[in-house]
Parts: sequence; structure tokens; C-alpha cells
Amino acid sequence: MAIVRSVRESDRDVKPDLGPEVLSRNALANSLTVINRLPAELLVKIMGFVQLETGLGSSFGPIHWLKLLWVCRHWFVIGTTTTALWCCIFVRKSLNYARMALARSRQATISFSVYNPYLVSTALPLLTPHARRLRELRLH
Repeated sequence: MAIVRSVRESDRDVKPDLGPEVLSRNALANSLTVINRLPAELLVKIMGFVQLETGLGSSFGPIHWLKLLWVCRHWFVIGTTTTALWCCIFVRKSLNYARMALARSRQATISFSVYNPYLVSTALPLLTPHARRLRELRLH
């Protein structure tokens, strides 16, 4: 804890033009926190549970779990590079999430659901190059 304290105390003495150095010190301090010492597999499980809890059946919507990616750089990297978190793709208001999820799911098998009848005609051409990965397609 002395390292974390000394890093944070030294940030007060840093001049404003040393932005990248401050960011790297903050990243070091964050890496030493208890939550960031969780194994990546456990963090992915937690994100997966939040994803299920904030799914279509809830008032939050299917992409509410993305707020977990804002916690810190470590969580962002884990969340954006774990393909399993991007395999259930929902289209409600726009195709932005679908485009991002298709890219981040890489070559994994996907489930694709369109809940907006007005977006079906634009969502299907987006999905066509990924048809071989398709496990489930739902058009509501």
C-alpha cells in the first residue's frame, strides 16, 4: 500500500504538462488495487452475470453491462477482448452495438436478435458475411 500512497502523493507535485507520466502512474496505482488482482477468468464471469442480469428482460436493456468497461483500463481491456462477452448480439435502436459486437466476437459462434422491425432490412446485410458463425437468428 505504501507504493500506491507514494504514487498518489507524487501526483500532486507533478506539473500539468506531464500528462502521460501521470497517466502511467495512475495505471500503476490501479493495477495494485484489490479488484484488479482478480484473475481475468473471474472478472469475465462477473461481467457475464451482469450481462445476463441486465439482458432484454430487464428495464436496463442488453447493453447496460457496457458500463463495466468504464471502471478502469484493466476492465476495459478484459471486457473488450473476451469474445464470449460479444456473442449474443441484440439490435434495438441502431446497428452500432451490432457492428461493434460482430467485430469483437471475432470468429466465435453468435446469436443475433433484431427487436426492431424497421432495422431488419439493414441488419441482415450486416450479418451476411458472418452467416457461417450464426448459431441463432431471431427476428421479432
